[in-house]
Amino acid sequence: MPVPRLTLTRRALLDTRCAVIHCTGAAKRALLQRASEAGEVAELPIRIVLQQDRVPVHIFHVD
Repeated sequence: MPVPRLTLTRRALLDTRCAVIHCTGAAKRALLQRASEAGEVAELPIRIVLQQDRVPVHIFHVD
């Protein structure tokens, strides 16, 4: 069953005091690891948040 999603612009994501990412499972952990490496934002849009230095990013992961 599809899960409803909310899409935010780059400006909305970075016009904050901090960014918080919460994810669960090994697959998401692997995805975050890949996204934290150099690469195109178009490939993994979460890089908009991970590869910037404007706002602090807090990542919470649960297996």
